[in-house]
Amino acid sequence: MAYFFEDIQKERPVRFNFQQLRTFTWNYAHKVGSGGFSVAYKGRFPNGVAVAVKVLNTTLAKALRYLHEECAQRIIHY
Repeated sequence: MAYFFEDIQKERPVRFNFQQLRTFTWNYAHKVGSGGFSVAYKGRFPNGVAVAVKVLNTTLAKALRYLHEECAQRIIHY
């Protein structure tokens, strides 16, 4: 986790893998909210900082990606 603290100090985005996110959120135990596209869970970094982890609904994410990438030429904006 040393890289994590170095990146936070430099204010660069940090990517976490699925296992790290499961650890930070206690296996996604505390749901704090949800919407049409995602669910948010309460978590905590190893240094004690409280965080919220947002998990995007993969079915909707794929649909949105399709609309933006594959249908871009067909969508008319008014």
